[in-house]
Amino acid sequence: MGIAPAPGADRRRVMGRSTNERAAAAAGTFYPSDPDELAAQVDALLEGAHPHRDAGEPLALIVPHAGYVFSGPVAGTAYALLRGREIEKITLLGPAHFVPLHGAAVPGTDVWRTPLGPVRIDPDLREIAVEAGAIADDRPHEPEHSLEVQLPFLQRIFGSGLRVLPVAVGVAGAVDVADLIDALLPHALAVVSTDLSHYHDRTTAERLDRRTAEAALHALDLADGHGMQRDLKT
Repeated sequence: MGIAPAPGADRRRVMGRSTNERAAAAAGTFYPSDPDELAAQVDALLEGAHPHRDAGEPLALIVPHAGYVFSGPVAGTAYALLRGREIEKITLLGPAHFVPLHGAAVPGTDVWRTPLGPVRIDPDLREIAVEAGAIADDRPHEPEHSLEVQLPFLQRIFGSGLRVLPVAVGVAGAVDVADLIDALLPHALAVVSTDLSHYHDRTTAERLDRRTAEAALHALDLADGHGMQRDLKT
């Protein structure tokens, strides 16, 4: 998985990094840039959520990445499941919309910032991802919103002690991505960022999204058969 390195190249060499921090790229567009306004909006979305709690403690979430005005209530419903949990590490996986990417890329930076403050990138998760085939490249992450918009929810739930690993996914085989998730899942909760579908009428969108959800649940049932209990919430 990932971009095949040239002979003798080190996959862990970081590309595109000029600073050790990534500034917020989506603040002021996908979510508020004012810290107080952002905190209040996220808290309201979490408080207004009514998630189902009959499936046990989730080890994976599927969440949307549109602007909060569109996707905030759905995201809040998913993230409300994490309140009260003791979680130290989270792997975020989402599509690379702007920079061409083959395989998956993790950031070389050690800190990502949102208006709510810094979020630390976990070096151990990064090493696991690289060993599993990801490349270290900041370029796909710099303009990307799909992972960044998840951070304010996590910051309001877990505070400053949380460590994350953002993973941008480009053109990649399903098995390769599954192998990457499988390598990371024992060490961190997985959050998969996706809008599932765009521009369909409601009936078509519900049919396609239901099929996607059923396929994901079937995959998790297969994982349970291998001794891994995984609960999925959308």
